Amino acid sequence: MASNATFTRNITASGHVDHGKTTYIDSLLAANNIISSRLAGKIRYLDSREDEQERGITMESSAVSLRFSSGTASGTNSGTATPTSALSTVYTVNLIDTPGHVDFSSEVSISSRLCDGTLVLVDVVEGVCTQTISVLRQARAERMKPILILNKFDRLITELQLTPVEAYHHLAQLIEQVNAVMGSFFASERLEDDLRWREERERRLEARKQAAAISDQPAEGLDQTILEFQEKDDEDIYFSPERGNVIFASAIDGWAFRIGKFARLFSNKLGINEDNLKRVIWGDYYMDPKTKRVISQKHLKGRSLKPIFVQFVLENIWNVYDSVITNPNPEKVNKIVTALNLRILPRDLNSKNHRHLLNLIFSQWLPLATCTIQAIIDVVPPPNIAQRTRLPKIVYPQLSEETQEPKDKMEAGLWACSADEDSYVVAYISKMFAVQRKEMPESKKLKGRRNEESAEAQQNPENETPLGDEDEILLGFSRLYSGRLRSGSWIAAVLPKYDQRKPPSHPRNAKYIAT
Repeated sequence: MASNATFTRNITASGHVDHGKTTYIDSLLAANNIISSRLAGKIRYLDSREDEQERGITMESSAVSLRFSSGTASGTNSGTATPTSALSTVYTVNLIDTPGHVDFSSEVSISSRLCDGTLVLVDVVEGVCTQTISVLRQARAERMKPILILNKFDRLITELQLTPVEAYHHLAQLIEQVNAVMGSFFASERLEDDLRWREERERRLEARKQAAAISDQPAEGLDQTILEFQEKDDEDIYFSPERGNVIFASAIDGWAFRIGKFARLFSNKLGINEDNLKRVIWGDYYMDPKTKRVISQKHLKGRSLKPIFVQFVLENIWNVYDSVITNPNPEKVNKIVTALNLRILPRDLNSKNHRHLLNLIFSQWLPLATCTIQAIIDVVPPPNIAQRTRLPKIVYPQLSEETQEPKDKMEAGLWACSADEDSYVVAYISKMFAVQRKEMPESKKLKGRRNEESAEAQQNPENETPLGDEDEILLGFSRLYSGRLRSGSWIAAVLPKYDQRKPPSHPRNAKYIAT
């Protein structure tokens, strides 16, 4: 399905319980024509167990592979489920929905090892919760690229009934809280690096003194590289809307956007370069009504102006909710539909189901799937790039540097996600689960033939043979890091108790290798 690793993305959806992960993924499934768009946000498709549907929470990780095309003909990204032109690039997104309850946090760890990025969903009303901090810490430890999704945006309008200005300050504070968590992780890592640096420095000094004592020479010419503490930049770990790693969304209403969307919409109207507008659309920047120029807070000179984000983004969203949900006004709705150049049927415009009409407007104006997939493509690296930094940490857990050079052919293949025929086949199995044989695809294909055999067995009881449908088989949930794995291939399975310090032929390791 994904023949080229460059066009593949492996991600998880994580966050605190009831922050809307499964509902959010429904919209992605609808864009891939797996479920109806009208059921998106309601069916919770990946909660496949009966008790998950009854309780309304995810209890086990569920995986799905999606295909999206990113059109390049006009310089924009369509994010549709099927190729739109010969110039479209088809991306495969392997997505894992994880539980948010603390009792099932092991499922998050299992999924994180298999993925290169994560969608961290945060309820804009509840804010940063305990499990939010846990998944951010897990992402940092696994060297995953996170994308912050501020979900349930509609609650600011319908429940808290905030004004656009109040909502802007609320969102700014929420992003600051998440960044404070990321900053605490970085500070903790720097303390550990400082401790390792001091220990290594003392070890080098002691070794130099001992060598000097043996040779009766003074301990001079210390290695300056070990005496200097290497500083690291923490700029790339924070979330910032202008960097494209923050999504504002309402999964239940089927919409999401990044500020780049509005920068494209208003760049021509305002006569401002799109990249320049993208840098000032978030933050304390204002549009001077007289000069039509962007000014900072220190140039307000006592004037009461609204931030650009409030004026060009939030007020437009508030107007749609007000015209459709809060104070239904068909005339305003028609003006909005015409101004946005949307295609909505008259029967839908006149429908009494206001929530459905709202979903139709936003799904065309700010489609959730298009925004999310483009963010994944922009932020999350493909496996052949991500594994250069992730795999060294997995192979060498004590590694503090970003990466290191491979020591042999196997590591070179792992670092580069090599799919060459002569590459070593290396796969990581993170979870095993039992499935009844009758649920397997090959069993369903043979259903017709088995029914015929069952009818024949009833006619001839003495020749009856068990069908074995109740037998269970073990399946492994894994990721292929290098090589090519085909049906019928023979591979060696290294069990958890294998001691890598001893060779494979050692008696202690021999029983922990299965083929």
